[in-house]
Amino acid sequence: MLRRGNAIAMSNFSGTDVLVVGGGPAGSVTSILLARRGWRVTLLDRSEFPRPKACGETLNPGAVRLLHQYGLLDAVMDLNPSRIEGWSIGILRGAAFDATYSHRDLKATEIASTALGISRTALDATLLGAIPKGAPAEALAHWRDAGGLLEVHELALAWGPLDLRAEGTAALDQRLRPQGAFTARIRGLPDALDAFAARGLIEPGVAFALKLTALTLAKQRDETGKAVVELPITLQDGLFYLGPVALFRLAPVL
Repeated sequence: MLRRGNAIAMSNFSGTDVLVVGGGPAGSVTSILLARRGWRVTLLDRSEFPRPKACGETLNPGAVRLLHQYGLLDAVMDLNPSRIEGWSIGILRGAAFDATYSHRDLKATEIASTALGISRTALDATLLGAIPKGAPAEALAHWRDAGGLLEVHELALAWGPLDLRAEGTAALDQRLRPQGAFTARIRGLPDALDAFAARGLIEPGVAFALKLTALTLAKQRDETGKAVVELPITLQDGLFYLGPVALFRLAPVL
């Protein structure tokens, strides 16, 4: 995404066949369809996603049919949208005009003919992250090439003495291995490192280096006296890094 105020250089798009400006429903669907046909697509928007908006939270029957046609309706229906069968226009103490959409059950027909009400935030997130139908490896590759991104608002992991809470973003690299960056707040890291080393999960030297890092960076202790440390977690080039130390290799998700 292009954030407001950022300067961009055309060299940033040397690997792009099609540049789509505007990441709303129309731009998102256009980008998905082009990526499915093999085009290298870059989608730009001045806002960060998901973005709350007061407008645009109704999909009319024509939009619903297009979502169905392009294989995106199931993802939208999974968000439990409200069914809208009609609408009314009126003025205070004046006449009103009512209309009803032609209604058919979405589950019983291939052509949807009812409107849907859905949060614009949820809709943006769904369209920008849609994984196309098809063989899993090919579908994930399309998702990756279309800029697919997983936003993790909270990741919690408890294992023995370890208590880890993290947030960040993840995607897939060219070999379908996880890649991303997280900020982690960790309790009990020294004891956990000793346990990992004892089980042969990491080398003793690596455990020692990370323990020194944890003790150096620890800014506080919890109610039990255990050090609390904040460290970056990086998934890059097939390796899992905790701080500056590579702990283990990452395999492709498929």
